[in-house]
Amino acid sequence: MEVPAHLRDASYRAAAVLGHGTAYHYAHDFDGGWVDQQYLPDAWRDATFFDPSPYGREAALVAQWRARTTPSHQDEPPAPVE
Repeated sequence: MEVPAHLRDASYRAAAVLGHGTAYHYAHDFDGGWVDQQYLPDAWRDATFFDPSPYGREAALVAQWRARTTPSHQDEPPAPVE
């Protein structure tokens, strides 16, 4: 599996020619510290790595994550999880 080009090391001279690091968005430069960009290789893009339960703190964390990643709510700061 290949790392997406925008996430590859861009600290050497030929990196720009190879497309490494171009179109990368540093999340901390955006309001709320979130930016929608692909971090996984295409083959893993739709893979499920964690299936949270609806119990306890997991439910609150999932609700916070969904609020934060829903485009209509990205202008609002997320509420802290208690």
